[in-house]
Amino acid sequence: MSVDATASLQFAMAEDRLRPGKIIRDGRIHRFRGQRKSTGDSGWYVAPERTNAIFGDRFSGLKQTWKTDETTKPDKQPLAEWKAAQKRRDEKKWAARRELKG
Repeated sequence: MSVDATASLQFAMAEDRLRPGKIIRDGRIHRFRGQRKSTGDSGWYVAPERTNAIFGDRFSGLKQTWKTDETTKPDKQPLAEWKAAQKRRDEKKWAARRELKG
């Protein structure tokens, strides 16, 4: 991702009052302080090694797809990756709870 594309993504996020700091393009979910300081790390983004990303805020329900080329259709793959990771995390959490109840 070029410096201009990173700056463009940060600007798009800032328009929604999200400031993640440094963007890490590894396809993983990154959390940061959300739109409201009191909501903790409710801000999130997923930025794979392509020219697109998704980001949002869990507290407000915001979800946005970002691409450097606005003439193409938004890519649904990052959202699918995020949902799959969310599902795996929830399954681990519930498995751990079941183990504790034993």
